[in-house]
Amino acid sequence: MADLQDNWRIVRATGEALKYGTDGLKTVLLGLGRLIDEEPWREYVYADGSVVKFSSFAKFVTSPKGLNTTPTRIKSLIASDVELLDRFDQALGSHQGERRDLAAARAPERIDVVAEPDGDHPSTDTEDTGNFVDNINEVAPSRPTGTSRQAALRRLRKDAPEYHAKVIAGEMSANKAMIDSGLRQPPPKVRVQKTASIPEIAAVLRNQLSRDELLELLKLLSS
Repeated sequence: MADLQDNWRIVRATGEALKYGTDGLKTVLLGLGRLIDEEPWREYVYADGSVVKFSSFAKFVTSPKGLNTTPTRIKSLIASDVELLDRFDQALGSHQGERRDLAAARAPERIDVVAEPDGDHPSTDTEDTGNFVDNINEVAPSRPTGTSRQAALRRLRKDAPEYHAKVIAGEMSANKAMIDSGLRQPPPKVRVQKTASIPEIAAVLRNQLSRDELLELLKLLSS
């Protein structure tokens, strides 16, 4: 039962940190990494003493007895960590942790609640974000749709893994990797008259470039 209570500590600390948004980001990043790698979300002792089991990671994320949030919110918080974002997106889309017989049948998602165990229930007292990190670190390790960048990462992971690795390593943007790998057509060359005003130039660029391309252009202009 101790292992199940340890699992709950990781789940709880991550869920509580999510409520703090960017203030709890360190814990969110650490907690999500362990949730994905070690899968403590599959079975744990909940705050009320019941043993809860989930059939998929996606269900765990949205359940009131799980992280009780949305994938969109988590993705917005971890957007700066490209590698974790990709792993999170992959876990959501791969039915991670789902039993093979359930996966084959694609049965409706469910939460299994087992009888309450004997002994003390995990504490539900409020803690600060520093304690959330301690809670996760104290437990020894045991072992779809989205933004254009996430869609590009999924495509690269499937059809151009060598470019996917370069994006994860920070060697190039997802947009450049898509273009260089031949999975996306390069944008048309921008033609701007020398007499055009700055607002006119900006309007042309907005019409011809994607958001990712505009961000990349801004970085180049600022360097």
